[in-house]
Amino acid sequence: MIHVLPSCAWLLGFALSVCAAQTQLPREVLALARIKQKMAENLARTPDYVCVETIQRSFRPSATRPFSTHDTVQLEVAHVGMKELYAFPGAGGFQEKKMSEMVAGGGLTSSGEFALHARSVFTNNIAIITYAGQEDLDGRRALRYDYRISLLFSGWTIHFAGQSGQVASYGSFWADADSLDLLRLDVHADDIPPDVLISGTATRIEYARLRIGGSDVLLPQSAELILTDMLGRESRNRTEFSNCRKYQAESALSFQEPPPGAPAPKPLAQFELPAGLSFTIQLQTPIDSDKAQVGGLITATLQSEVRHRGQSLVPKGALLKGRIRRLEKYSTPTPHFILGLEFSELEFDRRHARFFGQLKRMAPVPGLSSAPGVATFFIEGTRFRLPQGLQMLWQTIKE
Repeated sequence: MIHVLPSCAWLLGFALSVCAAQTQLPREVLALARIKQKMAENLARTPDYVCVETIQRSFRPSATRPFSTHDTVQLEVAHVGMKELYAFPGAGGFQEKKMSEMVAGGGLTSSGEFALHARSVFTNNIAIITYAGQEDLDGRRALRYDYRISLLFSGWTIHFAGQSGQVASYGSFWADADSLDLLRLDVHADDIPPDVLISGTATRIEYARLRIGGSDVLLPQSAELILTDMLGRESRNRTEFSNCRKYQAESALSFQEPPPGAPAPKPLAQFELPAGLSFTIQLQTPIDSDKAQVGGLITATLQSEVRHRGQSLVPKGALLKGRIRRLEKYSTPTPHFILGLEFSELEFDRRHARFFGQLKRMAPVPGLSSAPGVATFFIEGTRFRLPQGLQMLWQTIKE
């Protein structure tokens, strides 16, 4: 015989059984459930925000030597569609490109620090988590939990020296004992494939609450990644997240009518530049090694018109826009820098073209030499400054 209880009686019995079960659970288990719930809520809001990510990349030949700064990279990062997307500051949009495709040079690149590592631990239900006790963390009473994510469920892939492989992960996280806000997350690679020639990675991400546009949101504040290869050499990235803002504001629409008589803004007309055109340009943005960063915006103006098939194609004074793509500092064999520049956009008279070119010649600068055919400069000394007005000759190439 089947007995059907009234719905209200069933709900009351269910509620009482849940309450009884909760009172029997250890305090650290209840705290973990609340920590995961809060992180799920925060990670659900992360796509609403974009932050500036400033990465100082360093290297040392062994753990007994001090780190030497390689370069500093600055990008904007957003968490969109379960991915971390990157853009150069002020670019106005994000592209599905790996950071390694955007940043030249031999330094370490990584993703996951903004949201992906936290999502794997707290929202995907793939981490095995155990309580490790209370600790003092920078003067705050914190609950520590250890976790492990098996190779079967991990989606973390490491690329190194032309090889790649999926790895497992393990680590710890700390939450404030009172508010249960996440304070720190440590991530280590495990089960590294033998053909990926690294002995380990260690990532530490620090969190704090920010007030952005009237909302209180928990976001990463800083991160440090150290990768150690099989020879004991270490690469280190120190990342600071700053200038966080509402990402939705970037695409806000306005329905206000323009003032009476005001002309409607004309869209930029797009056109293509054929290969083989020569551009004599003058740098408008001075570049100082003490201030410049990879990803920094640079501009230059065209010094004479560019003609194609007997007709004027680009007028004198047209604006070229680009980025610092490489800025590395070395101390051996003598102090020197490697600087890489890229121009990517050309604008004039409401017209716009993508610019793909290579450096052919540059005005002499003390202590500076350039490799022919590429926009890479080798600069001797412990500091340099490329002045405004520096002249260069570029030539367009096929994309």
